Amino acid sequence: MAVNQSHTENRRGAIIPYGESVLKQCQDVDLSFLQQPEGSNLFSGIKRGTLFLTSYRVIFVTSHSVNDPMLSFMMPFNLMSNCTVEQPVFAPNCIKGTIQAAPDGDWEGQATFKLAFRKGGAIEFAQLMTKAASAAARGIPLGSVSYWFGAPGLYVITRQGSMICNQEVPCPAYPVVVYGPQPMRYGAPLGGYGAPPDMKPQQQDTKLHLRDTELHLQNMKPHLRDMEPSL
Repeated sequence: MAVNQSHTENRRGAIIPYGESVLKQCQDVDLSFLQQPEGSNLFSGIKRGTLFLTSYRVIFVTSHSVNDPMLSFMMPFNLMSNCTVEQPVFAPNCIKGTIQAAPDGDWEGQATFKLAFRKGGAIEFAQLMTKAASAAARGIPLGSVSYWFGAPGLYVITRQGSMICNQEVPCPAYPVVVYGPQPMRYGAPLGGYGAPPDMKPQQQDTKLHLRDTELHLQNMKPHLRDMEPSL
């Protein structure tokens, strides 16, 4: 997981690694941390913003109108575990889980996160996240099947080409698997997820780790089957 590395300079957009597909977007999501790493004030309080689900990760971008030291928060599937969906009686449905720090992620240790969906969509997001993590672990990541439209005032930039996407100029569906030089520190579609058939042993170790992540996320499935399909 990385802090403050996935937002645009003006805090009105998310930076999506080249070759990934944006699968889902949810606005008015509250991010908080039930268990925080020691020695950092970035994780205190409740942050409100927009949540993105891509083929390989979850990205939270804090609203540009919110004064908070955490401007963005990125969680690759292979660093997430113990994810559950909860339906409180007097509060929005939420997703909880554990996230490990990534190398060069600007923090250390682990944290317990909570994503509260104020406008609904927690169950659908969790279901799609489970499918995306499973597909990524198998080396066949999910891809968007149509153009993706951002919310008004919010756009997405993809590294390598710096494509700006909005309602007038939508983002096209990106290639499902991309082979070549890895464009970002966390650009996992290459070595970590979609490795060619002759992948090296260290890449195979990464795939085994992703299969473990898939098992963690699939623990949500029995709970999701008991829930209503919509909020």
